[in-house]
Amino acid sequence: MKTIYFLSKALFLLLLIGCSDGIGPKNGYGIVGEWRLFERGGSPGSGYYTEPVPANPLQSLTFTSDGQIYKVGDSKGALFYFFENANRFRVDSTEKGLLLWTKSKKKDKDESYYHIKFQGDTLTLYPPCIEGCHFAFVKIR
Repeated sequence: MKTIYFLSKALFLLLLIGCSDGIGPKNGYGIVGEWRLFERGGSPGSGYYTEPVPANPLQSLTFTSDGQIYKVGDSKGALFYFFENANRFRVDSTEKGLLLWTKSKKKDKDESYYHIKFQGDTLTLYPPCIEGCHFAFVKIR
């Protein structure tokens, strides 16, 4: 009887975990911390441009260990266009590389993904742009 009781509790926990929204950090990828935007690039139609982003005023994203995203900086800039409603994240490893998933608490279906690449203390995000774009960050905390 005790075995059935414990098995039912274990099954309940598995079902509870399976019903979560899947957003939350996975440890080991190194994204947790504050990242300062230092470069952006894109293709507005002819060629690919890359431009530096000045350190002042600060434009940054902070990813916390409990899966939250915080933004600092120009609310009218391209970076915040992509992260406008994002306040939760998860990093997954896929056959195509690492993906950063973001989600909003305001809208249940407001979910986005970004290909990401780590190189030393640099993080590059590749949003789903039609002709390609990127945001490069350096870790500051």
